[in-house]
Amino acid sequence: MPLNQAILQLDSKFMEILLDKGADPNKVGLLDERTALGLALHQDVSLSKVQLLIHHGSDVNKPSVWGTSLEQVARGAFHPLEQVAREAFHRSDALQICQLLLAAGADVNASTGSTALQLAVANDDVELAKFLVEVGANVNTSSIRTNALQLAVSNNNLDLVNFFLDEGASVDASVAGQTALQTAANLENLELVKNLIDRGADTNANFPDSLATALQYAAMRGNIEIVKYLVDNRASVNEEASPYYNATALGLAVVNNHTRVAIFLIEKGASIDANPAL
Repeated sequence: MPLNQAILQLDSKFMEILLDKGADPNKVGLLDERTALGLALHQDVSLSKVQLLIHHGSDVNKPSVWGTSLEQVARGAFHPLEQVAREAFHRSDALQICQLLLAAGADVNASTGSTALQLAVANDDVELAKFLVEVGANVNTSSIRTNALQLAVSNNNLDLVNFFLDEGASVDASVAGQTALQTAANLENLELVKNLIDRGADTNANFPDSLATALQYAAMRGNIEIVKYLVDNRASVNEEASPYYNATALGLAVVNNHTRVAIFLIEKGASIDANPAL
């Protein structure tokens, strides 16, 4: 369509002419379902051009679908706010664009897979993440395999972890069988482990789809400091064997040749005869 072609060519003058003549910014093609706004955001057009599209009726909540059906699997469809958060590292005015979209009625919690908040956290964009929460983003929304707190832990971002917990994030929320504490233990981040436990994390959290408990992860990694801290904070040394790794914490320490961890667990009462998972 001519409007989209003008945006692709970064032809601001022709873009303005077409909009003034009544071009529909929400119309998409049969084979190309990218909206004018979605395309403009992807092309990093200026803030004023985004304002122009909104002024001429661009739907700030309409997803832009990228490419053919096969390409969509890889590239997906994104609401405008999701798209800005996803590509924020490309542009210095991402926060201003988000403010503009929200002022025009964009849903801060809209999602085609991940919310704008989750995408901002995934990019470790602290400023944008905090802004989105301040304007109403739900800190407990989960996508298929993650949530904002888990992403902050995965990025070893203590600032965001504490911010989300202060804003009501559930410290023991499980996503795909994994809590924030389990993730922190698996990443061997002692500071985060201590912080999460101080904030009330359950050291024995275990779900049917969990790969391992926090202690089992720490034992598998051979991190004696985290193992000791977890045990000192009531982590069970005899939690049932991980069905994924087919071993208890002691078994995981032994199979990975972590002698110090194995000896410590035995001294703390770990059963040397515990059966592996069935």
